[in-house]
Amino acid sequence: MTATLLPLLLVACDEIPSDPLETTRKVEEAGVVKVGFVSAEEDVDPAQMERFAARVAEAHGVEVEATEGAAGSLLRALESENLDLVIGVFPKASPWAEQAAFTSAFATAEPEKELPVLRGAVHLGENRWLLSIERAIEGA
Repeated sequence: MTATLLPLLLVACDEIPSDPLETTRKVEEAGVVKVGFVSAEEDVDPAQMERFAARVAEAHGVEVEATEGAAGSLLRALESENLDLVIGVFPKASPWAEQAAFTSAFATAEPEKELPVLRGAVHLGENRWLLSIERAIEGA
């Protein structure tokens, strides 16, 4: 019985972690990752935000299509699937945590939950996409 279940388990593992909205597949098929850069981030060099996006794009073999705006409008665009990734200065315990999942801190040690640092936000539940971004920015 175990031998007959093994192929089914291996196929199921290919879907874990999952992307219910299929963000990873859509980005790779389109050849572009749609990124929103939060504007007016005083403590962040814009080149650092671009480097974050470039690492994600490189990991997926795609180009970056960037837009800039206020955090609220970009996170709403993320929620409505018009963006794949928002990059800005957010605390891990962000008020947006009910609408978006946040990456680890980029190019710095992870601070306390309340302290804002440069990180990415993705659509809540897109765990495969989030994991792929985490791997792309690891060691930045």
